[in-house]
Amino acid sequence: MKVLVLGAGMYVTGRGGTGPGTVLAALCEAGRDTQVEVVVAATAAENAAIVEAKAGELNRRLGTGVPVGYRRIGGDVETSVAALAAEGFDAAIVCLPDHLHFAAVAALLGAGVHTLVVKPLTPTLDEARTLTDLAR
Repeated sequence: MKVLVLGAGMYVTGRGGTGPGTVLAALCEAGRDTQVEVVVAATAAENAAIVEAKAGELNRRLGTGVPVGYRRIGGDVETSVAALAAEGFDAAIVCLPDHLHFAAVAALLGAGVHTLVVKPLTPTLDEARTLTDLAR
């Protein structure tokens, strides 16, 4: 299973917190039973080293070997995410700042990628309804 993770902050890598984060840790744990490949995509170049270090640490601690790569994205969120989605991901987890959820999720759903979003789904009810319609 090829999983795209959008964002590299506290939920994903534990950055700024006291633990390892939940998203990358859960994906590495899933690697025990399922073949998982992860690509983390975010805007800052320095995230590449953070993601690599955290993935290495988690794989060592869990005894797994989940490959985790990093892609730097920039510019318009919807365009960047649509380009990534075209690479054939089975699923995506959106862990971006709340105001970016709508554009990212719309692009993923438009590409047919199964998508999980950290709360809130969107900042507005209208955006949430639009995404619900897209998902249908």
